[in-house]
Formats: sequence, structure tokens, C-alpha cells
Amino acid sequence: MIVGARTASFASLVGGVGAILVPKCPVCFAAYASALTALGLAPGPHFALVELLLGALVLASFGLVVSLAVRRRDSVAALVSGLGAALVFIGRFALEAPVMTAIGAILLVTAAVANTALCKLSRLLRRRAIS
Repeated sequence: MIVGARTASFASLVGGVGAILVPKCPVCFAAYASALTALGLAPGPHFALVELLLGALVLASFGLVVSLAVRRRDSVAALVSGLGAALVFIGRFALEAPVMTAIGAILLVTAAVANTALCKLSRLLRRRAIS
């Protein structure tokens, strides 16, 4: 069970950081397109895949943060992650507001990092209570 919690907290962190790395604004797309072109890949056909990947990473990070926060009975990490996910989706898909998307991504990563730290802290406290 501890291995599962450790893996889930790591996956939560990876999902949040992955959401940051997926391009969210026209300047990001231009930079990624330039990098892909330098590698000999055409970025145009992969736009739909990038959108799908962004959505999947945001949902994965949010889901993992919520599942671990529920185990610890912590609502703050889940709320911050939910707010971040909502801002990413609204900023990217509804309003096309890169600043809102970036703020949402930062909140999502912050919640994932805090969630990972809180999981480690609660695991450490449980070990000390058993000893």
C-alpha cells in the first residue's frame, strides 16, 4: 500500500509538470514548432494530439491529487488542483488566454508538489507512530 501511495504521488507530480511543458500559447507553439522543425518533424499535423495530451495530463494530475488528498482527508490540495485544472481548461480552450492558462498550470503544479510533500510527511509520521 505504501508503494502505491508513493507511485501515485510521483505520478501526480509528473502529470502537473507535464501540463506545464505542453505548449499553451501561440509563442509556445512557435517555439515548439521551431524545435520540431530543427529535428525534422512537422508540428502542424500534431496539433490535435497536443490538445489531447494537455487535457489528459491536466486530468491525470488533478485526479491523482484528489485521490491522494481524499486518503489524507486534505481538501486544500484538491481545491487548489481543481482551480488550476479549471483555469487551464478555461484559459486554453474557452478564452484562449495564455496568462490564465499559465496561472492554472502553476497552481496545478503547486498542488501536485504540495500533495507529494504532504504524502511523504504523513508517511513519515505514520512510521514514527508505529515505532
